[in-house]
Amino acid sequence: MKRLLSGACWLLACSAEPVPGGSKETADTAAWSELVRPAFCERDEVRARNTAIDALFCVDAEPPAIASLRDLQEQLDLIPFATQGEGVLRRRNEAVLLGHSTSLPGQLVSPINPRAFIIGKVSTLAFVRGAQEVELVSRASDGSDALTFYLLRYQQPCNHSEQGCSSTELYTRATETGWTDLHVQDDSELENTPFDCRACHARGGEQASLLMREVDGPWTHFFDTLDPAASGGDAGPEVKGYDLLRDYLAAKGGEPYAEIDATRLTPSTAQALEVIVGLSQPVYFDSLAIERERWPLGPDGYEDAPRRSSTWQASYDAWKRGEQLAVPHYDPRPTSSEKQARLTEAYARYRQDESELPDLSDIFPDDPALRAEVGLEVEPEAAPVDALIQACGPCHNDVLNQDISRAAFNIDLARMGDDELDLAIARIELPRTAAGVMPPLRARALTDPARKRLVDYLRSDARSSEVDQQLKHAAEMGMSGGRRPSRR
Repeated sequence: MKRLLSGACWLLACSAEPVPGGSKETADTAAWSELVRPAFCERDEVRARNTAIDALFCVDAEPPAIASLRDLQEQLDLIPFATQGEGVLRRRNEAVLLGHSTSLPGQLVSPINPRAFIIGKVSTLAFVRGAQEVELVSRASDGSDALTFYLLRYQQPCNHSEQGCSSTELYTRATETGWTDLHVQDDSELENTPFDCRACHARGGEQASLLMREVDGPWTHFFDTLDPAASGGDAGPEVKGYDLLRDYLAAKGGEPYAEIDATRLTPSTAQALEVIVGLSQPVYFDSLAIERERWPLGPDGYEDAPRRSSTWQASYDAWKRGEQLAVPHYDPRPTSSEKQARLTEAYARYRQDESELPDLSDIFPDDPALRAEVGLEVEPEAAPVDALIQACGPCHNDVLNQDISRAAFNIDLARMGDDELDLAIARIELPRTAAGVMPPLRARALTDPARKRLVDYLRSDARSSEVDQQLKHAAEMGMSGGRRPSRR
C-alpha cells in the first residue's frame, strides 16, 4: 500500500545537513541563523522540563555571548576538571577522550582527533574537531530526571570564504574559537533530520538514555593515563588506552583539546562515563571477551598476530541482518598505521611552524572490507538486499517513529509503492555531498559498485519471497537488539 507524502516533505527530512568546512553557499542550505532564541523555546513542554540548556538559550533578555567552546563550557559549568558545588555535594567535571566511535561524527574520530566528553553535574558535552558542532545533553529540573539532547552547530569565518574551511581551520584549536552563526536544536526538532539523536538514544520509543557501547572494562577505545607496564602485570600484546594517549601526545604535544589537558585524565578514565550512562545498554561491546579471543594466552605465550574474535563477529553478523546497531571495531586502534604516522608527523610540523594540515579524517585503511568493519562503508561485495539493510536500515524501519516523513520509505520494499521507490532511487543517485542524498553524508557510505547494484535492483522489481522475508525481518527488528548480557 502506498503512503503518499509529498516529495518535498520527505526531502526535508535529509536536506539540512551542511558539509563541514563548506563555503558560504553550501552552509546557507542549513538554515543558519543568529543565536537569538531557538525555536524549541516556544514549546510548552520546554518550559516544564527547564534543563540547564533551556535556561541558557531561552532567556527573555539578551542571549548569551558564545563565541567559543570555552564560552559554552563556562555558561554550562562544564570546564574540564573544575569543581562544582559546596561541601559534600562538591563534584569535579570529569573529562573523557575516545579514540574510535560509532557516533554520527565517528568518521572524524581517531587517536589523534578524539571525541571528547565533559561530564558535569546535570549536563554533558561531546565534541570532536572537524564537525563544527557540539552535542549536549541535560537532565530536566522538573523532578522527572528525563534527558533532553541538543545539537549546537556553528560556523567559522572561513565558512564565509569562497574556498570554505581548510583542514587546518577545522582540526586545530582554530575550530574551538571565533564562532559565528550559532544554531541550536533539541532532539524533537532533530528527529526528522540526519542528526536525529533519538534514532540511537531512544530507539523504539523508549525513554532517551546515554549510550556507551563499551560499558565494561577493559575500555579498549578510551584514552588512559595508566601505563599497564608500570604495575608489573601481564598487559598482553593488545593496544591499550595508554597507547592511544601516547598516539595523541605524539601529534598534539601539550595542546589542550576541547580545553582538556590530556595528561590530567583520571586513570581508567572511561569509568567516569560508565557511572552516568548506567549498565543497561541497547548495544554491547564485550571488550574482555573480544580481547581474550584475539590474543589467547597459551603455554608458549601469545601468538604473533591476533585471531578473529567470534564474539565480535557474532555482533557484526547481527548488524548485517538488521538485528542490532553496529558495535565499535574489534581493534582498539582501527586506523591505518601508515596514514596515522604521516598525519602525526604533519600535526607535529603544524605545531612548529603552522604548516597546512592534510585531512585528519583520512586516517583509516583503504581496504573496502576493513572500512566496512570500521563503520565507514557497506560491505564491498554486498548484495543489493544487504546494502539496503546496512546503509538504510538504521533509519528506515518499523521501530522508529512512523509519524514523520522519514517513515515514508522503509527497507521492507514489499510495502513500498512506485512513487516512494522512484524518489528513493533519485535520492540514492545524488552526489555524495548533495543536500538530500540517501544515505546522508554522516551515514555508512554506499560504494559506487554497491550504489549501482542497489539502484538497478530497485528499478528491476525482481525480488523473491526469500528476500522479502529478509527485509521484513530487518525492518521489524530495526536494529534494536544486542543488549548487555546479565552475567556481567
